[in-house]
Amino acid sequence: MSLTNDIINAIYNTSAGGDSTPSTSGSGIGQYPSSESPQHTCNGNITDKHLNFGPCSSSTTATNCGLNTGFYITPQQGASLITGIKICTANDNSLRDPITITFEGSNSSGASRTIGSSWTLLYNGTSGLSVDPVGGPDQIRLLKYLLTDNQHRAIARPVQNDSDTLHVTINLALQNIIDFDEKNEAIVISGWLSIMWNDYSLRWKPEEFGNIQTLRIPSTQIWTPDILLYNSADENFDTTVKVNAVVQYNGDVLYVPPILYKTIRTFNIAAFPFVIPCFLISCMTILGFLLSPDSGEKLTLHVTTLLTVVMFSLLLSEILPPSSNAIPIITAYFICITIMSAVSVAVSVLILSLHFRNSTNHTMSLWVRKYICNYLAWVLHMKRPNHDLSWRGIRRRWASPQQESNNRNKSIDNHHSKIFSGPLLNNTFELLSTNVINIDKKPLESLENQEKQCSDSLLEFAVLPTKEIHSSHHHHQNTSKELYTCDMDMTRSELRIIISQLAILINYSRQKEQDDNECQDWQFVAMVIDRLCLVVFTTIMVLFTAHTFLNI
Repeated sequence: MSLTNDIINAIYNTSAGGDSTPSTSGSGIGQYPSSESPQHTCNGNITDKHLNFGPCSSSTTATNCGLNTGFYITPQQGASLITGIKICTANDNSLRDPITITFEGSNSSGASRTIGSSWTLLYNGTSGLSVDPVGGPDQIRLLKYLLTDNQHRAIARPVQNDSDTLHVTINLALQNIIDFDEKNEAIVISGWLSIMWNDYSLRWKPEEFGNIQTLRIPSTQIWTPDILLYNSADENFDTTVKVNAVVQYNGDVLYVPPILYKTIRTFNIAAFPFVIPCFLISCMTILGFLLSPDSGEKLTLHVTTLLTVVMFSLLLSEILPPSSNAIPIITAYFICITIMSAVSVAVSVLILSLHFRNSTNHTMSLWVRKYICNYLAWVLHMKRPNHDLSWRGIRRRWASPQQESNNRNKSIDNHHSKIFSGPLLNNTFELLSTNVINIDKKPLESLENQEKQCSDSLLEFAVLPTKEIHSSHHHHQNTSKELYTCDMDMTRSELRIIISQLAILINYSRQKEQDDNECQDWQFVAMVIDRLCLVVFTTIMVLFTAHTFLNI
């Protein structure tokens, strides 16, 4: 690690998560030689070193000198990311090697930061360096006896006879689950392996070696069992850290390496977490059948629901593993919802087509009027104004084939008779019908001829002298009768024109009433189909949702 541009300060009296004291250059307690300043710790040169006397001075040679010392770095280029650190031992007492290290950090500025007190503890543990077992003449003699004189071989299985069985006890202490990748079906765990066995070649008599009963030996110098995770997903197949093994005088070996395993684990995702929004989306499909076709939003709601289900399905595919031993329940649920949403869109198109039909482009068949407008409406408990949809009324109207053939024409006449009833209106209709039959083919031409004849008679009567008028009294009486006859003929002709126009209006009113009734029948058919789909979709949704929740 090379940080030549950063400020590096030495400290002593350190404690994990606690305070520390700044070090200065010198030869006293907590000082360091000027030639071995803290800047040498991160200059990338392994030929020099940093030395801190710690609780000792330069004239002290005790083995505790240099303990609880360290340094801190103040980056000058802003935020820094340290991806690794390398620790090297120098030509000093091996007992002073940094076996345990502590990492702390702080985001405070130099002026407001107290050394160590306001820092955050990042790591406190082993540095990865093995403990040098050389501590005294007895240990040196014991190591020579075990590893050299006994001809111990790290590659040979420690048994006296090849047919003997070596019993190895393995325990795993799980510390935590670091990561759980559901999509790739991988899990990362950290913990400790506890491995115990007996090595006959590592036995000694404590009384012959200064009463030493326990010895720590680097695991690379003795035989250790090969323990590997076969379903490991890590690039480094063996992720155990090589640490020291604790050996007892009777040959019992305890090896406790820390582990960081990334393993492939096949999960049973049939009961993948089922969330309430899935059920709420399915309810939107049912709510679409409650909207009226006249609102204009019926089809839009069904299409929006279908797009929502498709979007959630795409999100679900990003979460679920690409392959599994079982189909997740939530996947089956979304498949059902997708099918129902697609069918609801098609049914909505059919309902809208039925709702906006009229007599000019469609004719309602007899079976639609019988089974949908009557029997199916009765089953769904639907009501319709001015229509008897009771079971008795339906059976009375559709009891015989002859009544079935007449019901289509009778329905319009019955509805019209309910609106326009009374003897006066019936007499008026009879009178209009009689007069319409007697209307001239050309009533307007007849009226013009009669007006011309009457005008000639009046003109002839006006030009007669007065005396002739008195003398021809009988003649004048005949002329008055002719005038009266002309007036009656003109009145009859005008009445015939009025009656013909009224007949046209009546026929138009009846035809419009018939068209409106036909449109209302089609709208009622659409309402019945809409109600039927609401019942069917709700039943399927409730049953499938209940089955899904019971299997979670």
